[in-house]
Amino acid sequence: MLDGALYAVTDKQERWLLALDAAGVRHFAETVEDAPPHLYPMTAGLGTAWEPLQRCLGEAFPLSHAVLGGRPLCDGEVVVRHVTAAQAQAVALALRRVDEVWLRQRYGTLVGGDPSAALTAYRHLRDLYDKAAKAARAVVFTAV
Repeated sequence: MLDGALYAVTDKQERWLLALDAAGVRHFAETVEDAPPHLYPMTAGLGTAWEPLQRCLGEAFPLSHAVLGGRPLCDGEVVVRHVTAAQAQAVALALRRVDEVWLRQRYGTLVGGDPSAALTAYRHLRDLYDKAAKAARAVVFTAV
């Protein structure tokens, strides 16, 4: 299973990333974790809990965009998805309404087992989207 992470990007970083070809996007995804913290101060590591969390959040916008929504920039062995700043604001608002009891129940129904990692990932996800929305930033998800 791939490890997932979210990055709230500046307008300049967003334009740069959207201008890359597939190889450049893959390189970004494979190296962004090692970038100096000041380049991507708003990050959220989701580990392998991103996939069950995505299933729990469902397929309807805006919750569907929290992890694997938005524009695919790279799929395959490396996954990179782009959520615009406007979409990130809608996602942030929707995530604030998600009750952890509901999420725990969805996890039990859809995934089964212990939801602890998914609940922790959800909290990181929610916090990242809150920060991105306040800063009017786009969000990029990577799974490497």
